[in-house]
Amino acid sequence: MELNLYWTRELSVGVDQIDAQHRELFDHVNQLLSACLADKGSAAQSEQMLTFLHNYANEHFRAEEALMEEHHYQALEMHRRQHLGFCRRLQQLERRLLDNPAKQELAAEINEMVIDWLYEHICMEDRALGNFIRQASA
Repeated sequence: MELNLYWTRELSVGVDQIDAQHRELFDHVNQLLSACLADKGSAAQSEQMLTFLHNYANEHFRAEEALMEEHHYQALEMHRRQHLGFCRRLQQLERRLLDNPAKQELAAEINEMVIDWLYEHICMEDRALGNFIRQASA
């Protein structure tokens, strides 16, 4: 089974800082998926990577929200709620891994829950934010 998150130029929001963080976020998700699918990886390793991903997502969301505040982005609160929802999903995955360390099942759930959310969020919400920031900076 191959599950990967692929960065393409179509996912660019046109703000270098956000795009760089998205690419790094994709790398971390792919590392987590690889750890979950590897026969030699332990549940503890997968848990550690999931926790790291959660922390990195929080860091990225704080940076993104700071840009929104700086540019007086009107959809800040809605965007913040979406970020909070994503972090809650990651917490659910962390608890699920502790309760049932079946890593291949976790990989499928990460694929469905996290990857789908990231693609949709970047293509819709973050792209709108990128357009707003570029226009405000012009």
